[in-house]
Amino acid sequence: MFTVNYSRSLENFLKTIPFIDELQELPQEIEEFAGAIIGFSSAELIRDIINSFYRFFDQVNDQVFQILETISGINLENFVYLIRWDGHNDLERWKLVLPDGTPIKIKQTIHQIGISRDYVVLMDTAFITGIEQIINNPIPENKELEQLLRELLEKAPNPDSAIYIVRRQDLTRGQYLALGEEEVKVVAQQLTIPIEAAHFLMDYENPNGEMTLHIAHICAWNVAEWMHPYDVSPYQDCSFVSQRIHAMESSEMDISRLGRYVIDAEQGELVKSQLVSETPSTWGTGLYAFLDRLPSGKPPSRLDNIYWASLGLWEELMTEFGRELFEDYKYRAIPIDEVLELAKKGIPSSLFRVDTNKMVLEDSYQFPTGYIGSSPQFIPKQDSDGNSTDGYLICTVFTPENSEFWLFDGKKLSQGPVCQLSHPSLNFGFSLHTTWLPAIGHRQAKYNIPVSLDYQAVVNQQSDSMIRELFEKEIYPHF
Repeated sequence: MFTVNYSRSLENFLKTIPFIDELQELPQEIEEFAGAIIGFSSAELIRDIINSFYRFFDQVNDQVFQILETISGINLENFVYLIRWDGHNDLERWKLVLPDGTPIKIKQTIHQIGISRDYVVLMDTAFITGIEQIINNPIPENKELEQLLRELLEKAPNPDSAIYIVRRQDLTRGQYLALGEEEVKVVAQQLTIPIEAAHFLMDYENPNGEMTLHIAHICAWNVAEWMHPYDVSPYQDCSFVSQRIHAMESSEMDISRLGRYVIDAEQGELVKSQLVSETPSTWGTGLYAFLDRLPSGKPPSRLDNIYWASLGLWEELMTEFGRELFEDYKYRAIPIDEVLELAKKGIPSSLFRVDTNKMVLEDSYQFPTGYIGSSPQFIPKQDSDGNSTDGYLICTVFTPENSEFWLFDGKKLSQGPVCQLSHPSLNFGFSLHTTWLPAIGHRQAKYNIPVSLDYQAVVNQQSDSMIRELFEKEIYPHF
């Protein structure tokens, strides 16, 4: 199993504040302004002065952050450790550095890892985490002040995707920290792909050192943001959003795109890229499903069909904050005023299949008005020969009245669900990721860290006796 342990320095974290980020760009903007006035060819002296100012600014900046770390007692550094575990022995890790030896700086979050036969891929994903998320809702009785704080503290996600490629052959013997061993460093190649993302998949085979990534680009969409009590509508009435959708995912401000990228993993260079988007299917696309295991138990060599679920576009999930945040979005495909009008009409939630060989939407289903399909999961048929569409798709579905599970034929999405499951006592909240097992049995592994060691201190702080009872009776005895 591969996972990561990473940290962001205090400076890195504070740079999520728009004001500080703008200060960082100030020297470059001054240089561009001077060049535009007197001409870059004759502005050598001006550039020297500006560059000296930039170096001074950068040094002062570093000192300011060091003072803040000293005062706060928070001493963080930028690092990324790739961790490997065989299920039995101690954790093994490698510190990832760039080719010049400097540590990797994750500016947002690492949300998932990609694995191929020869490479491990990390992505700095568009789940931006900053000060605003940490101090969420500090003044609940004053909505106007809450709005102002968020505007001051939160910026849009990076519109580009930074990925880091590690060669598995370089992961020989790592550091066993539990044994007090010395740190082991491994070089990662860095590549930037246009348009932000949260989820990606990889073909397992990477012939001639070329790996293939399949990426869902969540364009102009801050998926780390949610509907707050102080959010207001971007439409003329500017009313506060309905209480019934508080904490729900807010809507995107542009159409999502799906990308297929062939990458020279040894050089960290993009070889080929293809993008596809289509109304109504790809509005708010993020969650995926695919045949991840062949009947042999091994992963498929390449992903030729991927199923995706999309949120759609909803008027009541549009916010004025989102409109302002993405008004100048770098990769805009649909004008923002048009997006607002489309949301008024409504675009349905969708489930669809992409043929990655042709990069086209081969099959799709639009859910009824007022319904959201989420958490798609591929279930292979019992007699399947390993065909990537020979199975079923099960989704959680949120209707205006209740929660349901819908089952689709993987080859005939457009024909609608073959089965809809509901029950008066079935009532669950908005769901995201899922998994599927062919059978449930008793746990075989001997390794075990009791859940109570992680949670009891937090459980003790809960005033609600039902929460404490839930852990004591329903969780601790089983985990």
